[in-house]
Amino acid sequence: MDARHSKSQNGFTLVELLVAMTLGLLMAGGVIALFVESGNNYSQDDEMSRIQENGRFAMQLLSREMAMAGFFGRYVNVDQSATTAITDIDQCGDDWALNISDHIEHNNDIAGDVTLYNGCVAADEQVAGTDVLVVKRVADEPSLEDGTVQSPATLNTNFVYLKSSNQGNDLSFVKGTSANFPVADQTAGSGVDAWQYFPTIFFIRNYSTTVGDGIPTLCRVVLLANGTMGLDTGGCLVEGVENLQIEYGIDSDSDGVPNQYTATPTDVDDVVSARIYVLIRSVNPVRNYTNDKTYNLGSVTDGPADDNFLRRVYSTTVSLRNPYNL
Repeated sequence: MDARHSKSQNGFTLVELLVAMTLGLLMAGGVIALFVESGNNYSQDDEMSRIQENGRFAMQLLSREMAMAGFFGRYVNVDQSATTAITDIDQCGDDWALNISDHIEHNNDIAGDVTLYNGCVAADEQVAGTDVLVVKRVADEPSLEDGTVQSPATLNTNFVYLKSSNQGNDLSFVKGTSANFPVADQTAGSGVDAWQYFPTIFFIRNYSTTVGDGIPTLCRVVLLANGTMGLDTGGCLVEGVENLQIEYGIDSDSDGVPNQYTATPTDVDDVVSARIYVLIRSVNPVRNYTNDKTYNLGSVTDGPADDNFLRRVYSTTVSLRNPYNL
């Protein structure tokens, strides 16, 4: 075998091998870094999309409820003319639900771990520094119209209805039993109407589905089908709602336009609108992200949390269509 042929069989030198390995490691590291960064971006985008969806839903829900507060069918100033002496529903041992003279109740910056509405909102589930809102109204449409039962086809014996007869001159809050709505009332042309009554408490719970999961959630207490006040049977409403703040627009010169906003109005007759603020937090933490931001919810400042959760503030202004007796 000649020398030229022997030389062609030589392999890589040690230096060449080390250079090749280094370049390979650099390329592999770059690919891994790109993959990790892409995963982080996807996670962050996914959490932000959920924040936006939850924020829109929370604002839509609360805005509509506040706009509907004090709506009692086609009747004005129902608290001056309707009978409210109902004692056979469980209002957590109190009578707040049927006190329709206060169709909006606002608990500002609750201390947390306090008894609200005789325990309808569990003390150990509250989030301190948030607002608790109570709205009282009837349904958009009557359940019984001129004696004809609408959808659903029967009145619930445990629900409360605003019953109207004698061309609206006789108004009463009654349960949907046959004693309160005999056959004659549920006959077409009877002149009897009935609107389902909705007393609702909105509050922020310190967990979502499992105690201790740490996901703040917007929940509501409603009148359930068994005649008791309790958490909505569909579960809590919106995950990630970390703070709720409400301020009320005061019309000090009687022109129908608010001149200032306050969380603690002294003269409720001058309240014409409300500003709703919610702080939405991502459900899951985002890696390699630290939230050191401060958020303004009207006159309230929240943060910085110095954690790994994304946050965003949503706000809107709602005209109160039935502003008396806040």
